[in-house]
Amino acid sequence: MIILRSVSVRIGRVGGECEGIRIPLINMADPEPERLSNPNNNDNSYIEKEKVAFFSKPRIFFDIKDSGPFIIYIESKLGDPNIGRFSHLKIAREIGILNLEGIINIKNKGINRIAVEFNNYKKANDLLNNKEINDKYKVFIPSNIISCKGIIRQIDLELSEEHLLEKN
Repeated sequence: MIILRSVSVRIGRVGGECEGIRIPLINMADPEPERLSNPNNNDNSYIEKEKVAFFSKPRIFFDIKDSGPFIIYIESKLGDPNIGRFSHLKIAREIGILNLEGIINIKNKGINRIAVEFNNYKKANDLLNNKEINDKYKVFIPSNIISCKGIIRQIDLELSEEHLLEKN
């Protein structure tokens, strides 16, 4: 069996607008199933165990080409899952101990999530790479802030993919 998977390519945002959009399809054939013997039967029957491929998302960092806002999400990893119930002063104190600068705003983004906004991409990346915060919390950039994906309709068939992706 052939599976078609949609893969988005990071394009980047310029002034809040997407530069371009590309959604290639990759054909992925199912691997041969692993065969396990059935211990309950004396005959030569077997059980097929599917091999499942797991695709992990690469860690996203801000780039010099990215325009603001530079927002980092922090989610609870240990203990109390309700990180959103923390007071802003407690979070500011924890981040302040790390001597991180450039924080513009800290907002609750739900029960389990907090958003920290920075004025500079380097300072936001410093929080992403901070070992002390990463040990306690899941720290990440939401992919919808850096990239976008979609479908472009009604494009002339004579236009090449390279022509669509080049900057005008």
